[in-house]
Amino acid sequence: MPYYLIVAAYAVTWGEVPWASVFLVGNFGVALPEEHGMVPYLYWFIEAYCQMMLVFVGLFAIPQFRRFVSARPFGAGMALLFAALVARLTLPLLWPIGNRQIFTLPWIFYLAVIGWCAAVAETGKQRLLLMLSGAGAFLFFGLYEGSGSGRRSNTCCKSPSWQRCFILRASACRAGRRSSSCLCRRRASTSTSCTASFPSC
Repeated sequence: MPYYLIVAAYAVTWGEVPWASVFLVGNFGVALPEEHGMVPYLYWFIEAYCQMMLVFVGLFAIPQFRRFVSARPFGAGMALLFAALVARLTLPLLWPIGNRQIFTLPWIFYLAVIGWCAAVAETGKQRLLLMLSGAGAFLFFGLYEGSGSGRRSNTCCKSPSWQRCFILRASACRAGRRSSSCLCRRRASTSTSCTASFPSC
């Protein structure tokens, strides 16, 4: 309910209804805040959380999945983690929406599944398996893939909004690397030019 109060406030201010945010799909890259099609990017996590809950509700609506989780909770969690990691790796190939992919559910779903596995891991072997799986995923996404995404991010600022540059800069540095530079310069005209560079650390 508080989220929809925020959406309503933006709708009143803009004089337009941000329908993408009303239906909780703004993080799918179907609208832009600059065009009043969705609320600003900082509310993306609310949409992703609601989508995540829908995924879990859908999974547990399947009797076979419920029985699997009841019999082998850790095994079910690891199977779901594998599926989540596959989705995370294939997202840029199957869903090319540029750097806005960092706001989508497949980009962050594996983190929630790791939490599930951590909650149900009981034996030392299960905890070790989860630790190795999580560490491997974090190292890959944070270091190897993060560096590659940084080098490809020189097109991050095609949007006329400097806010987008700031968000993408922050996301590129989330792995703990040195602060990158994403410099948006206002020219004398109304256009905005931006150059982004992500040096290796």
